Amino acid sequence: MDNRDRHNLADAYMSAWHAVKGSHDRMVINLEPNGWYEIIQTIGSTRMARRVRCAALLSGLAALAAQLESAQCE
Repeated sequence: MDNRDRHNLADAYMSAWHAVKGSHDRMVINLEPNGWYEIIQTIGSTRMARRVRCAALLSGLAALAAQLESAQCE
C-alpha cells in the first residue's frame, strides 16, 4: 500500500467515524513509518491516542460501515 492509499484509508475511516459518532468530537489520523497509524481522538477535554496497523483500521472501518448501514435501514 503506497502513501496515497494509506491517506485514503485514513480519510475514509475518519469520515465514517464522524458519520457514526457525530462531528462534536474530533479525530485525527497520522501516518507513521512502517505501516502504523496514530489515531488521536478528542472527546470533550479528554485526548486519547493509540497506534494501530492497517488491518485494525480496515476492521474498524468495516464495523463503522455496518453501523451506518443498519442505521439507514431503520
